[in-house]
Amino acid sequence: MDHRDEPMPVYKKPGLGGKNSPREGSLNGQSMADIVALINLSSEERKVKLVSKYVNIISEFILHKAREISNGGENQEVSADDIEKVIVSEGLFFLSDIISLNKQ
Repeated sequence: MDHRDEPMPVYKKPGLGGKNSPREGSLNGQSMADIVALINLSSEERKVKLVSKYVNIISEFILHKAREISNGGENQEVSADDIEKVIVSEGLFFLSDIISLNKQ
């Protein structure tokens, strides 16, 4: 048997994919029911406030970008990265508010 036919050994960095990984059991591995239970939104009033806040965030972003484009005078395009950055950063504030409401 030639050395080229032998399988290459696989080495794992400690903590990145093994059992000691801090991400093991993270949110990605949970079902939607677990997430809802974690947030524990029990009242309709909380749900309405959270949804309306999120809608306001997205609306403000779209309005802001529309103003930028109209004031620029040039044919500017809003990139998907711009949208993603704003949604992610505002989404983190949104999740922070969910946690705060849950603690009340």
